[in-house]
Amino acid sequence: MNFDLYSSLRRAGLVAAAVCAACVGTTALAEPKAMDNSEMSDVVGGDGVSIIADINVHISRVSRDFNDGGTTTHLVMDDVGGGAFIGGITLDVRNRPDASGESYIDIGLPGFVAFNKLGFKTSGVQTDHQAAIAPSQNLGGVQLNGTGAMTGHFLMWAK
Repeated sequence: MNFDLYSSLRRAGLVAAAVCAACVGTTALAEPKAMDNSEMSDVVGGDGVSIIADINVHISRVSRDFNDGGTTTHLVMDDVGGGAFIGGITLDVRNRPDASGESYIDIGLPGFVAFNKLGFKTSGVQTDHQAAIAPSQNLGGVQLNGTGAMTGHFLMWAK
């Protein structure tokens, strides 16, 4: 790398770090203020969490051990991988509308999902988890491609 370019980039990085440090330092100067109940009743705002996930996986082999009558067997999946984008899962705590006043968890389903070659190529059940899956023992594979949309909520509450 050119020395002049390197020193210019380094100088720009130091300036950016100094600006960020100055901004963060000024936001921490406010002291907390106690509020009484009448002031708290005037506070409005939103709550909850929105989650967006972009997941990419590339694993050559996954195995899970099982003990069946004293014999250890392995569920093996080869070439596990691909990508998944899950957009807009929401997580809120809400109060039930009845007189109980109990709260519940409201999980909003994602509005958009996309899959890019997500799955595994071969699978099998065998006694050696490191051995190649024989073609006659291959249980098949799964691969998801495409997009989808969904609506709805998953509600959970204590019994």
